[in-house]
Amino acid sequence: MMVLGALITVATSINIMAVNYFYDVPVKMVSTALLLFSIFLLLPYLKALCEIFISGKPVQLLPIQQLLFNKSWKRKSLFIIKLAVLLLFIVQQGMGILSTKKMIAEYLTTSPLYGIYRIDQAGTPRKTISENWRLIVFEIDNNKVLIRNTDYSPQRESVVIDAAGKKITLNNYQFDYQINQDGNILLTKAFDDHTAQIKLIKQDVQTFELKQRKFHWVQEYPYNR
Repeated sequence: MMVLGALITVATSINIMAVNYFYDVPVKMVSTALLLFSIFLLLPYLKALCEIFISGKPVQLLPIQQLLFNKSWKRKSLFIIKLAVLLLFIVQQGMGILSTKKMIAEYLTTSPLYGIYRIDQAGTPRKTISENWRLIVFEIDNNKVLIRNTDYSPQRESVVIDAAGKKITLNNYQFDYQINQDGNILLTKAFDDHTAQIKLIKQDVQTFELKQRKFHWVQEYPYNR
């Protein structure tokens, strides 16, 4: 079964490598490593595989014989080495996971205004932000916000959020903001002759089509959205 699995992995890895190499997909090392590892597993059966696929001779794939030691201390040493390698792998993976979680906690903290908001189009024309803006997405606290225009094209804008002072700087304007009980945000900017207000309506992601649409085994036409 190991030989069959390695052969399938070789064929699959070559296909993936071709796509990664010729279309410049940035995961070339993973597919290459899988191919080399599969070839390594097939090395003990190389002669038999050549006779099967090239010469067309019937052969029997014999399993690799386990090393047997006459002395007890050699068997114990082999067991200790295997256990040490296994523990080293577990510790290494565990440390990598903890390091990644620590990095995420330090650099990928969520925004204080985390969520997807639709800009309310009602009211007077907006001068502080573009009339073309449709959605504002607050995700990571990295002084960037994602804007979706009326044609749904994305753009990144700089943003500074002062959660303690309830202020937000967006599009070179500093607004006072207030979060309502329903999650909506009201942005307020005072000018000499008037006060501009922008209402951001929080969107429920559970109502999105991606969340609502069920799986279909058969469909007459492709559902391209």
